[in-house]
Amino acid sequence: MSTYHYILLLATLLVGLTACQNAKNTIVTKTEQTSMEKDGSTASTSPSSMPAKPTPRLAEQPSEFAWRWDADEDEYRKKNWMPEKGKYYFSEVWSWSYQNDLVEAGEFGHKGQLDVYVDTPTGTILVANTENKGTMLDSEQIDYVLALPDGTYISCYKGPHGEKGKLIKKPNKFQELQKDSEFVVDNFNNYFRPLREKENFFGANKYNNPTLVGTPYSMRFAKSNDESKVYLARLPISALPLYLFNERGSSEGNLPINFNYANSLPENYWVLAESYTQNGKTYRMYLESMSPTQFFFDLNEY
Repeated sequence: MSTYHYILLLATLLVGLTACQNAKNTIVTKTEQTSMEKDGSTASTSPSSMPAKPTPRLAEQPSEFAWRWDADEDEYRKKNWMPEKGKYYFSEVWSWSYQNDLVEAGEFGHKGQLDVYVDTPTGTILVANTENKGTMLDSEQIDYVLALPDGTYISCYKGPHGEKGKLIKKPNKFQELQKDSEFVVDNFNNYFRPLREKENFFGANKYNNPTLVGTPYSMRFAKSNDESKVYLARLPISALPLYLFNERGSSEGNLPINFNYANSLPENYWVLAESYTQNGKTYRMYLESMSPTQFFFDLNEY
């Protein structure tokens, strides 16, 4: 064997031994890592190795109506929106129609329409119970409930002798849900799945004013195998003031529709419609109209 061939053979053997040793070290490293993961001793996990959470696919809202979320677009609002002085002005009223056969006919919450005044730039909402007492809220003593985007609820009431007053409350759960948003997203991914159906428009009215686009989803109930169909819209304002409304306490006036989605939907995901059948009885609600209005509310009167 020539010197050249001898050197070539020796180099080949050295390369092979090095590759085997590297492979051995790689196997040992992965085995140790697996062992460390089992006993919880790993210091950190590479983000690339974590399973990616699915990104919800919701329809984009019509761009021609983007002005509604901008406080600078409404000159009349600028003159009348003075929350620091207790004075509020609402230019839209959102109306949900509902029928709940799980509630006895003639009882509160069986059938009707819920009107919610919405300040679209901030997400502040107002429920007025002054006309047709007991239809918007289940308490005839409560005249108004003002829900602020920071989770504050102000219930304005009238006593048996005509005396007026207000009760201010901020549920702890509001802040908890905002801090633990990952928990809510996990619930959304576990209980909601997109449907292969067309999107729908909600909130149409005779004035041809802005409407919202809803994306259809199936929602599975956590404690049963039942499912409901919902239409969701992602908006630039939080829905938590509406979703936590009925958790303040029954004495403060509850809505006929229980928007119980705070634990399962990100706070800017609004439910435009829902329907399901349970024990042969049907429940359905949907955003029927979004109408222009000029509604003034003075908190100083209570």
